[in-house]
Amino acid sequence: QKRKRLKCRNATACKGIRSLSANHNDHFLTNKTIMMKRKMLYVLMSLLGFSACSSENAVLDAPQVYDVSRSDCKRSASKADSRPEYYEAVEQTKATLSLTLAADGVLKGRFENVTDLCGIDRFSVEARMISGNIRLILRPNYLQGGEQLDCICVYNVDFKARRFTSGSHRLQVYKALEGESIDRARVLYDGQMTLQQGQTVQLELNR
Repeated sequence: QKRKRLKCRNATACKGIRSLSANHNDHFLTNKTIMMKRKMLYVLMSLLGFSACSSENAVLDAPQVYDVSRSDCKRSASKADSRPEYYEAVEQTKATLSLTLAADGVLKGRFENVTDLCGIDRFSVEARMISGNIRLILRPNYLQGGEQLDCICVYNVDFKARRFTSGSHRLQVYKALEGESIDRARVLYDGQMTLQQGQTVQLELNR
Protein backbone atom coordinates (compact mmCIF):
# COMPACT_ATOMS: atom_id res chain seq x y z
CA GLN A 1 0.00 0.00 0.00
CA LYS A 2 1.13 3.50 -0.81
CA ARG A 3 1.66 5.85 2.06
CA LYS A 4 -0.85 8.73 2.09
CA ARG A 5 0.62 12.16 1.82
CA LEU A 6 -0.59 14.61 4.43
CA LYS A 7 -2.01 17.84 3.03
CA CYS A 8 -1.76 21.11 4.83
CA ARG A 9 -3.81 24.26 4.43
CA ASN A 10 -1.30 26.85 5.61
CA ALA A 11 2.43 27.40 5.94
CA THR A 12 2.54 26.85 9.72
CA ALA A 13 0.74 23.53 9.45
CA CYS A 14 2.97 22.43 6.58
CA LYS A 15 6.07 23.29 8.59
CA GLY A 16 4.84 21.21 11.53
CA ILE A 17 4.02 18.23 9.32
CA ARG A 18 7.44 18.38 7.66
CA SER A 19 9.10 18.52 11.10
CA LEU A 20 7.18 15.45 12.27
CA SER A 21 8.04 13.61 9.06
CA ALA A 22 11.76 14.46 9.39
CA ASN A 23 11.83 13.29 13.01
CA HIS A 24 10.13 10.04 12.01
CA ASN A 25 12.68 9.45 9.23
CA ASP A 26 15.63 10.24 11.54
CA HIS A 27 14.28 7.80 14.13
CA PHE A 28 13.86 5.11 11.45
CA LEU A 29 17.41 5.63 10.13
CA THR A 30 18.85 5.58 13.65
CA ASN A 31 17.18 2.24 14.43
CA LYS A 32 18.34 0.82 11.10
CA THR A 33 21.92 1.94 11.80
CA ILE A 34 21.85 0.35 15.25
CA MET A 35 20.58 -2.92 13.81
CA MET A 36 23.32 -2.94 11.15
CA LYS A 37 25.99 -2.26 13.78
CA ARG A 38 24.66 -5.11 15.93
CA LYS A 39 24.77 -7.50 12.98
CA MET A 40 28.34 -6.45 12.13
CA LEU A 41 29.40 -6.92 15.78
CA TYR A 42 27.82 -10.38 15.84
CA VAL A 43 29.63 -11.41 12.64
CA LEU A 44 32.95 -10.07 13.98
CA MET A 45 32.54 -11.93 17.29
CA SER A 46 31.69 -15.12 15.40
CA LEU A 47 34.83 -14.82 13.28
CA LEU A 48 37.00 -14.14 16.33
CA GLY A 49 35.50 -17.14 18.11
CA PHE A 50 36.15 -19.37 15.10
CA SER A 51 39.74 -18.13 14.88
CA ALA A 52 40.30 -18.78 18.59
CA CYS A 53 38.91 -22.31 18.28
CA SER A 54 41.11 -22.97 15.24
CA SER A 55 44.19 -21.70 17.10
CA GLU A 56 43.32 -23.83 20.14
CA ASN A 57 42.93 -26.91 17.97
CA ALA A 58 46.24 -26.18 16.26
CA VAL A 59 47.97 -26.03 19.67
CA LEU A 60 46.26 -29.20 20.90
CA ASP A 61 47.14 -31.07 17.68
CA ALA A 62 50.79 -29.96 17.65
CA PRO A 63 53.33 -32.80 17.97
CA GLN A 64 54.70 -33.36 21.46
CA VAL A 65 58.34 -34.42 21.76
CA TYR A 66 59.46 -36.42 24.79
CA ASP A 67 62.09 -38.95 25.98
CA VAL A 68 64.96 -37.08 24.31
CA SER A 69 68.30 -38.65 25.21
CA ARG A 70 71.84 -38.70 23.86
CA SER A 71 74.54 -41.33 23.87
CA ASP A 72 77.95 -40.88 25.37
CA CYS A 73 80.69 -39.66 23.07
CA LYS A 74 81.17 -42.50 20.55
CA ARG A 75 84.33 -41.12 18.92
CA SER A 76 86.32 -38.00 19.65
CA ALA A 77 89.13 -36.06 18.08
CA SER A 78 91.15 -32.94 18.77
CA LYS A 79 93.00 -30.72 16.32
CA ALA A 80 95.85 -30.36 18.78
CA ASP A 81 96.21 -34.02 19.80
CA SER A 82 94.83 -36.11 16.92
CA ARG A 83 96.39 -36.95 13.57
CA PRO A 84 94.98 -34.68 10.85
CA GLU A 85 93.54 -37.59 8.83
CA TYR A 86 91.85 -39.04 11.92
CA TYR A 87 90.38 -35.69 12.91
CA GLU A 88 89.05 -35.21 9.40
CA ALA A 89 87.52 -38.71 9.41
CA VAL A 90 85.68 -38.00 12.66
CA GLU A 91 84.58 -34.57 11.46
CA GLN A 92 83.25 -35.99 8.18
CA THR A 93 81.28 -38.82 9.81
CA LYS A 94 78.00 -39.26 7.92
CA ALA A 95 74.93 -38.59 10.04
CA THR A 96 71.58 -40.30 9.46
CA LEU A 97 68.03 -39.94 10.74
CA SER A 98 65.77 -42.97 11.20
CA LEU A 99 62.03 -42.58 11.81
CA THR A 100 59.58 -45.33 12.79
CA LEU A 101 55.84 -44.72 13.12
CA ALA A 102 54.03 -46.87 15.68
CA ALA A 103 50.35 -47.84 15.47
CA ASP A 104 49.43 -45.35 18.20
CA GLY A 105 50.83 -42.41 16.21
CA VAL A 106 54.08 -42.20 18.18
CA LEU A 107 57.08 -41.39 16.01
CA LYS A 108 60.36 -42.89 17.24
CA GLY A 109 63.39 -41.12 15.87
CA ARG A 110 67.15 -41.43 16.07
CA PHE A 111 69.80 -38.99 14.90
CA GLU A 112 72.82 -41.23 14.45
CA ASN A 113 76.44 -40.08 14.25
CA VAL A 114 75.80 -36.39 14.91
CA THR A 115 79.14 -34.57 15.16
CA ASP A 116 79.43 -31.70 17.59
CA LEU A 117 81.69 -30.31 20.29
CA CYS A 118 82.69 -32.41 23.28
CA GLY A 119 81.18 -29.89 25.68
CA ILE A 120 77.59 -31.00 25.03
CA ASP A 121 75.28 -31.13 28.03
CA ARG A 122 72.23 -32.39 26.14
CA PHE A 123 70.31 -32.13 22.87
CA SER A 124 66.76 -30.90 22.50
CA VAL A 125 64.42 -31.80 19.63
CA GLU A 126 61.49 -29.72 18.42
CA ALA A 127 58.76 -31.06 16.11
CA ARG A 128 56.16 -29.10 14.18
CA MET A 129 53.44 -29.93 11.67
CA ILE A 130 52.84 -27.11 9.18
CA SER A 131 50.22 -27.75 6.47
CA GLY A 132 51.03 -31.46 6.48
CA ASN A 133 54.79 -30.84 6.38
CA ILE A 134 57.00 -32.10 9.21
CA ARG A 135 59.72 -29.87 10.62
CA LEU A 136 62.32 -31.21 13.07
CA ILE A 137 64.86 -28.98 14.81
CA LEU A 138 67.89 -30.45 16.60
CA ARG A 139 69.41 -28.07 19.14
CA PRO A 140 72.68 -28.73 21.03
CA ASN A 141 72.92 -27.34 24.56
CA TYR A 142 76.48 -26.78 25.76
CA LEU A 143 77.98 -26.92 29.20
CA GLN A 144 79.42 -23.67 30.49
CA GLY A 145 82.59 -23.06 28.50
CA GLY A 146 81.89 -26.13 26.33
CA GLU A 147 81.86 -24.11 23.12
CA GLN A 148 85.54 -23.22 23.61
CA LEU A 149 86.80 -26.82 23.82
CA ASP A 150 89.17 -28.01 21.10
CA CYS A 151 87.45 -31.36 20.77
CA ILE A 152 84.66 -32.91 18.70
CA CYS A 153 82.51 -35.95 19.46
CA VAL A 154 80.09 -38.22 17.63
CA TYR A 155 76.70 -38.76 19.31
CA ASN A 156 73.39 -40.54 18.85
CA VAL A 157 70.21 -38.66 19.80
CA ASP A 158 66.96 -40.55 20.41
CA PHE A 159 63.50 -39.02 20.76
CA LYS A 160 59.79 -39.77 20.56
CA ALA A 161 56.98 -37.54 19.33
CA ARG A 162 53.20 -37.93 19.49
CA ARG A 163 50.44 -37.10 16.98
CA PHE A 164 51.89 -38.13 13.65
CA THR A 165 50.01 -39.80 10.82
CA SER A 166 51.05 -42.12 8.02
CA GLY A 167 51.34 -40.85 4.47
CA SER A 168 53.61 -38.76 2.29
CA HIS A 169 55.14 -35.70 3.95
CA ARG A 170 57.70 -33.08 3.17
CA LEU A 171 60.34 -33.34 5.89
CA GLN A 172 62.56 -30.44 6.87
CA VAL A 173 65.34 -31.06 9.39
CA TYR A 174 67.37 -28.23 10.89
CA LYS A 175 70.23 -27.92 13.33
CA ALA A 176 70.28 -24.70 15.31
CA LEU A 177 71.73 -23.29 18.49
CA GLU A 178 69.49 -22.68 21.48
CA GLY A 179 67.30 -19.67 20.72
CA GLU A 180 68.53 -19.40 17.13
CA SER A 181 65.90 -18.73 14.45
CA ILE A 182 65.22 -21.06 11.53
CA ASP A 183 66.53 -18.42 9.13
CA ARG A 184 70.04 -18.90 10.54
CA ALA A 185 69.81 -22.66 11.10
CA ARG A 186 71.69 -25.29 9.11
CA VAL A 187 69.51 -27.43 6.85
CA LEU A 188 70.22 -31.13 7.41
CA TYR A 189 67.46 -32.46 5.18
CA ASP A 190 64.68 -31.15 2.97
CA GLY A 191 62.67 -33.60 0.88
CA GLN A 192 59.70 -35.91 0.57
CA MET A 193 59.32 -39.08 2.59
CA THR A 194 56.55 -41.57 3.34
CA LEU A 195 55.63 -42.75 6.83
CA GLN A 196 53.97 -46.13 7.21
CA GLN A 197 53.06 -47.81 10.48
CA GLY A 198 55.64 -50.33 11.59
CA GLN A 199 58.19 -49.36 8.93
CA THR A 200 61.44 -47.45 9.40
CA VAL A 201 62.55 -44.64 7.12
CA GLN A 202 66.28 -43.94 7.08
CA LEU A 203 67.59 -40.68 5.66
CA GLU A 204 71.11 -39.42 5.09
CA LEU A 205 71.65 -35.96 6.51
CA ASN A 206 73.73 -33.08 5.15
CA ARG A 207 76.67 -31.87 7.13
